Amino acid sequence: MNAAEKQSFVRHWEKVRRRGPVLYVLVTGLSWGTVSAFAVRFFMQFLDEGFNLPALRSDFLSQEFRVFWGVFIIGGLCYGLTMWFYYGLMYKKFSGEEKEQ
Repeated sequence: MNAAEKQSFVRHWEKVRRRGPVLYVLVTGLSWGTVSAFAVRFFMQFLDEGFNLPALRSDFLSQEFRVFWGVFIIGGLCYGLTMWFYYGLMYKKFSGEEKEQ
């Protein structure tokens, strides 16, 4: 990362930090979990039966998919929490470099 990218990251992360970790983890987890669940399930269904619209619709409306989606939401929340701490460490590192300059 060059200096301008680091400065841009620090400014952005300061805004994100003000909103708090709960909102960040929820938004990140729900969005990543939902997108991942739908994409993975779509491709699993597509590889299994081809582009069969009635089968695809019934698969997405099934109870099994709701459980599948829930597992991906939990995974997304774990991802969001991990990224909160990772970006927090990057923020401390980059903001410390700015203060030294």
